[in-house]
Amino acid sequence: MDAASVKSHYPTVINSIKTRLIAADRQLNFINENQDDGDNWFRLDAVALQVRKVCELMVLGSTLAHLQEGTELDPKHWRPKDAFNEIGKFNAYPLPIPLQLYFSVDDEGSKQLTPAMKPMPLSSLSKVYGQCGNLLHVPSAKRVLDENVAPFEWDKFRAWVNDLIRLVRGHALLLPAIQTIIVCRWSGVPDEVPQIILAEGDGEAVLNVSNLKDFDLLSA
Repeated sequence: MDAASVKSHYPTVINSIKTRLIAADRQLNFINENQDDGDNWFRLDAVALQVRKVCELMVLGSTLAHLQEGTELDPKHWRPKDAFNEIGKFNAYPLPIPLQLYFSVDDEGSKQLTPAMKPMPLSSLSKVYGQCGNLLHVPSAKRVLDENVAPFEWDKFRAWVNDLIRLVRGHALLLPAIQTIIVCRWSGVPDEVPQIILAEGDGEAVLNVSNLKDFDLLSA
């Protein structure tokens, strides 16, 4: 499958992620400005649901991109645990790599993309996904009796939504089998659609992470 065909699904997934993050951001802003509103419980659930679905969409986007490059995997594996495990078979870095928000320009005028940190590890996405689920599902009787019911931590969700928006604004996804890197750029303006660029090379798409700082988004 050629590189151009990769563009058929990834932009749709990323735009859905952007739309859900904007919705969650607005709900969080409303809660912060109207802390005594009696319907905030509903808004908190909505935020947790959108963040959880964003986690699933990130896995879906990576899965579709790697399926289209010819990676052998079972697309029927879509229970969250199976899906998280499945994309770990793609390559060393199957999830987005955060990029600097602004291009650097070399002496010849060429724009350069610079990684901001190491790629997102599966463990970060999995922990956020799990903590959202703890809030959305009714707890067991034992957890209630043990007073171990997860509270909604507004600051944590505020940070997650900010970090995920930052990731959509600039990230790359490596597709080594077709020597291609998917680059996503978004201005942050809600009505604008993220731009997806395919950067093709003459050699394998690889990443040297030795000089990059650890991924510090989505601490869970």
